[in-house]
Amino acid sequence: EKFEAAVKSAMAAILCTKDFLYLVEGSPGPANARLNDWELASRLSYFLWSTMPDERLFELARTNALHTPETLRGEVTRMLRDPKGDKFMTGFPRQWLQLKRVGMFVPDKKLYPDYDAHLEKSMVAEGTAFFRQVLENNLSVREFLDSNWTMLNARLAEHYGISGVEGDGFQRVALRPEDHRGGLLTQAGVLSLTSDGQRQRPVHRGKWVLET
Repeated sequence: EKFEAAVKSAMAAILCTKDFLYLVEGSPGPANARLNDWELASRLSYFLWSTMPDERLFELARTNALHTPETLRGEVTRMLRDPKGDKFMTGFPRQWLQLKRVGMFVPDKKLYPDYDAHLEKSMVAEGTAFFRQVLENNLSVREFLDSNWTMLNARLAEHYGISGVEGDGFQRVALRPEDHRGGLLTQAGVLSLTSDGQRQRPVHRGKWVLET
C-alpha cells in the first residue's frame, strides 16, 4: 500500500481498539481483587482531573508507591488543590445531581413570569458552589441533607426572598429555620428536576432521591 493508505489502516485499528477507547484494568491471568498502581493512577486522574495522569503519578506507579495510604491521601489532596481539580468541583456535582437537566422542562411563563435564563444558570451554580464549599472545607456529608447555610448570588436570593445578598458571585449565606432552604433537596435546581414546569411530581422526586 502507499504510505497514506497504510497509515490510515493502522490508525483506524488503533482508534477502534478497546485499549484506546477505555481504561483497561485487569489481565487475562488470575483474578486480582486489588487495582495495581498504574490502574489506580488512571482512576484517580480521570476522576479528579478528567485527563491522563501527570508525571508524578506515573513515577509513583513505577515505584509501586501510590497504593500506600499515606501517599494516596497526599496525592488526592495535591490533585484537588491543582487548578485541574476545578473540573471535578463543577463536573462531579453536575453529573451526580443531574444538574445538566435543569431547564429541560421550562416553567410555565404564566405561572412563573419571573423565570429567566439568569435564574436558571444561578440555580445550577448553587448546587456546584454548595458541593465545592463542602469539599474544600471538609464538612460533613450531613450538610447535603440538612444545613443552616447555602450558596447564593443576588438573583437567586431574590428568588428565595432572602435579603442582604449583592452581586452575581456566589457567597455563603446563613439561613433561618423559616427559610426552609437547607441542604440539597430544597435547592431550586434540584426541585426543578422533579417538576414538569407547572406542578411538582412527588413520584419523580422520590425516584430522584432514591437514585441520587
